[in-house]
Amino acid sequence: MAGSCYNGLGLAPTTKGGPSSQGAESEPMNQATGIWKTVLDIYELPTIREISRPGGTAGPKLLLKTDDGAFILRRRPDGMSQPGFVKFDHGWRAYLADRSFPVAPLVPTTSGRTWAEVDGGVYELSRFVVGSMCVRPDPSQLRSAGSALATYHSLGHGFKEAGKQGFPREDHISVLRPLLEGLYALAANNDERAQLHALEGELEEVSGRLEGGLYRSLKQGIIHGDFHVGNMLFRGSDVAAFIDLDYANREAVLRDIGDAFVSLAADHGGVYDPDDIWSLTQSWTLNRARVLTFLQGYRDVRPLPPQAHCLAPLMLSRWIQVRLRGSRKVPADRKLELVLKDFRQPVTFLKERFPAFLDGVLSELG
Repeated sequence: MAGSCYNGLGLAPTTKGGPSSQGAESEPMNQATGIWKTVLDIYELPTIREISRPGGTAGPKLLLKTDDGAFILRRRPDGMSQPGFVKFDHGWRAYLADRSFPVAPLVPTTSGRTWAEVDGGVYELSRFVVGSMCVRPDPSQLRSAGSALATYHSLGHGFKEAGKQGFPREDHISVLRPLLEGLYALAANNDERAQLHALEGELEEVSGRLEGGLYRSLKQGIIHGDFHVGNMLFRGSDVAAFIDLDYANREAVLRDIGDAFVSLAADHGGVYDPDDIWSLTQSWTLNRARVLTFLQGYRDVRPLPPQAHCLAPLMLSRWIQVRLRGSRKVPADRKLELVLKDFRQPVTFLKERFPAFLDGVLSELG
């Protein structure tokens, strides 16, 4: 296995400097307290031997080690806790599990429901999947990831639940514009203001193209919606699980493939650590050999979605989203740094060189 995978269940990483498979853990606690204890009382778990807090950039969660294995208890983000959203996510996960697709099994409460509502929060309990998070999957893992994503997309055809009505697309201009407007007040000089204006121009241009009919014309299906190395576990060369399906919805299938290019098949300037917002939002350069390997795995299962050349605007919109929404997770005095540092490099590549790059990859793919 490549030297960039990290074990779960609190084991030491297999190589220096990274998180465990489902988030780096804090020091163990003796028992759950407060709201966590109230939630746990709704479940019938074996005796809990150890509790710790996994890392990550999303919502709060606990890792519970019991006499019958380990579990993850998490609070869903407030914007993803509407009953219809939860029902869709849990129905989709059950559908995948019933068809032997690797996902973390949900654990029902004593009432049989797969989520708990306590003091305005929605909580869910899953069995911990033993596997490794690989920040730089090796070629065999990369090909397996492509095949797993293709299988995931194929299974979506049989799931009949309607998508999440009213669920906002993270890269929609209505979501991103307020974040961008708030940054102008932080600009300390004309150069920073000019860079923000340039970013705003890119946002308006790509949004106009996508919302002008292009996005609706793309093949739709159930996507993961947040497909990156931190949301996938491996055992050896095989995918052990897709995790964190909060963003699963009926959307343009190509979005997942563009996300995979950036997270799994690109070269990054530093270590790509999904538990660190600075690492997660760093600039990137696509690696032709890795993109080809990933697509070979995808095509082992199903043909690529049509209109592959529309990946460029999708990836550009997502890149803008990653920077603007990522800025919410850093202090005010560093927001502009996160948004603007090395922002232009991927923009220039996607607008000027990506079509020829993709033509070359697809030609070699055959």
